[in-house]
Amino acid sequence: MTSNKQGISKVEWGECRSKLLPIMAKTATRNSHDFTQQVDDALTNGSAFLFIADDGFMVLKPTTRNGVIWVTVMFAFNWGGDAISRYQSHIETMTRQIGGRGVELFTAVAALSPILLDQGYSKAGEQDGIQHWQKVL
Repeated sequence: MTSNKQGISKVEWGECRSKLLPIMAKTATRNSHDFTQQVDDALTNGSAFLFIADDGFMVLKPTTRNGVIWVTVMFAFNWGGDAISRYQSHIETMTRQIGGRGVELFTAVAALSPILLDQGYSKAGEQDGIQHWQKVL
């Protein structure tokens, strides 16, 4: 996964961790979904990647399911709000660039359901209040 021409660049986690980790932690607390350590670990061990835009950032983690590449959106944040609509096309493009065939995310925010449906996601399940959404590309 690399930078693209739309102003989104891959950045090393160590360069931004002190600024971005508190944003993730605050979001996790607000949403009652503590994922901060999982995202920090994935970025630290190199299994996930940080992408910075002028107005926010996202953490993407490529995985393989039965030989097919999927990308998990571990976190997305936009200072203006509406990170899903803002970044979805970029996430799909980057996923396709690495041969990916699908995108997934997990959220405790039920109010995101209409936006995710509008973006072409389908709900794959829910456990302990955490919804699993996926989109086949």
